[in-house]
Amino acid sequence: MRRAAPGTHGRYEIALDDDRPEGEWHRWDGPDGVFHDSGRTRLSITSAASLRDWDVRRFRPNVVVEPGDERDLVGCTVGIGGVVLEVVRELDRCVIVTRAQPGLDRDKDVLVTVHTTRGGKLGVGALVASGGELAVGDPVSLL
Repeated sequence: MRRAAPGTHGRYEIALDDDRPEGEWHRWDGPDGVFHDSGRTRLSITSAASLRDWDVRRFRPNVVVEPGDERDLVGCTVGIGGVVLEVVRELDRCVIVTRAQPGLDRDKDVLVTVHTTRGGKLGVGALVASGGELAVGDPVSLL
């Protein structure tokens, strides 16, 4: 994990009407100097348990942890591999998680379930306190 160079930002887009993806699209640039679309967090963490049987691609987390519940990490400093993270908040979910994408059909029930069982939140957002490398299987430790 590392900070993006100044002047680097992601480019994002969404169809304004999910029923007509060939129609008009909204496009925007993410915050400067980051690889994430959020101005308040820089990477997202989701637990395998929170994902249920949904495909992980619906939620696009940077890190999936197990066992446990990612909400327990909010307010904590955690280490994963050589990376130190400040977990700052739960992530609100919007219609994006329902959208069709290559290999996944549209599924409106995903967002309904997230709202009825988790108050509209799934995953947590973190800031990188100290960059480094992490790998699949690295343990998560509270610092």
